[in-house]
Amino acid sequence: MSSPQQARAVIVKTLLSQAVQRIDFSLSTISIDGAAYRALASLVAANEIGVVVEAQDKGVGASYKVSSNDISLSPHFNDADVMQLSYLVHECAHAIHDIYGASGIDTRRGSRTYTTNSEDEAAAYIAGALYYVHAGGPAPVGWHPHWQKAYTIAKSLVGRKGVKIPFHDEMHLRSLIAVRPVYAASGVFGATTSDGI
Repeated sequence: MSSPQQARAVIVKTLLSQAVQRIDFSLSTISIDGAAYRALASLVAANEIGVVVEAQDKGVGASYKVSSNDISLSPHFNDADVMQLSYLVHECAHAIHDIYGASGIDTRRGSRTYTTNSEDEAAAYIAGALYYVHAGGPAPVGWHPHWQKAYTIAKSLVGRKGVKIPFHDEMHLRSLIAVRPVYAASGVFGATTSDGI
């Protein structure tokens, strides 16, 4: 990815793709669907959500920065790689959450409630995995347990709209996320830092 303009075009194209527009589920207080991704695409296109091309942490292709409302892509981001695009969709789920502030979101009812980091991460992992499934990604081999669980949940959502993730699946995924060192160190069960845009 050579420039923010190129990255912005890739982000908007991805968010408006059929694979993203078919995403439609809720987890706890968070609802993620095509309308939310379309709204985000409009904000990205209008430069109300920033786009940055910069080095990422090892193993990370994209990130979302709550403090600056920026979607960040690696200079090595490959927009032909369905796995890297799933990371982008995951990070954009965080951006959607940030649009609504530190509370949970329900785009269907327009309501807000308290949301933890683990809920936010779980919803983002499912969104990324559902994109991966919709885009025809191959069956996962050697994935971390939290990605595998998100993929299994995503497979159960294919062709279904507005599905509420069962509580036992939600809690299993959240517990797998919580034991990952990167999340354990950040207080995964505390409130999100999403502050609106």
